[in-house]
Amino acid sequence: MADLTTTPSGWRMLAEGYGFVEGPVARGNLVDFVSVNRGVVYRAALDGTGATKLRELGGGPNGAAADASGLWVVNNGGRVMDGKSEITTDPGIQRIGLDGSVSAWLRSDLHAPNDCAFGPDGRLWFTDPYGRLLPPVDGPQGRVWAFNPSDGEFELIAEGLPHPNGLAFSADGSELYVTDTKDCSVVAFDVDGAGVRRGREVSVLPHGQPDGMAFDLEGRLWIAATTSEGICVLETDGSWSFIDLGDSFPTNLCFAGDELTTLVVTAARGGRVIARDAVAPGVPLFGAP
Repeated sequence: MADLTTTPSGWRMLAEGYGFVEGPVARGNLVDFVSVNRGVVYRAALDGTGATKLRELGGGPNGAAADASGLWVVNNGGRVMDGKSEITTDPGIQRIGLDGSVSAWLRSDLHAPNDCAFGPDGRLWFTDPYGRLLPPVDGPQGRVWAFNPSDGEFELIAEGLPHPNGLAFSADGSELYVTDTKDCSVVAFDVDGAGVRRGREVSVLPHGQPDGMAFDLEGRLWIAATTSEGICVLETDGSWSFIDLGDSFPTNLCFAGDELTTLVVTAARGGRVIARDAVAPGVPLFGAP
């Protein structure tokens, strides 16, 4: 196994100064990402030539996933942080089509959709923690949902979670892994079945609070650990490695490039998107165009 230890100097800059960045999605040699507080989706090139504005969605665009029809974004509706966009929206799901048009599936009973990924069943699975700007409540309110683009139906997968955040499917698609920011755990849910289900705890981060994550082809789980200013890597033997990113507050990550051999990280401190060669290629995502 290659040495995972690195410093910020080992990374190259793809974008800088774009606000509270999140939700990186690989599109070949391009990476789409969101600015939660600006309400905008941007597109950056892996060659470092800069980023361009793709679309302003308003509210609080957070996680994103891509399929052949376009870019899917889960929007927290501005319930997580104060935003700069004048466009308002309820929480829900938005799709930017290949022609630039925007479609939306919004629900006032959603809390604050956070991250999303397509599953092996063709549905868009997403986390729904309780937004920081919502009125205080007693008890854990976090949920996980699955949305069917073909009929617009939502299915509740899990509920009563402290703060579900990032998510990623196992390589074989049998389990959905979810990070929980409040208890710093990684929990796995069976994909098959119907209705609300219980998860199994996989591990607890040794330090920092987990956010977005992705698997590589060798079975490692790479997790953006915001408050630890780095990436926690869950090894196949259950041990942990750590990559220090310095002053960064990393929120999410993905594998990009034609062979998924570039690791891309959104770092909210400084509004940056950074990249480096990956230790191993990423697992191809379900639904990816």
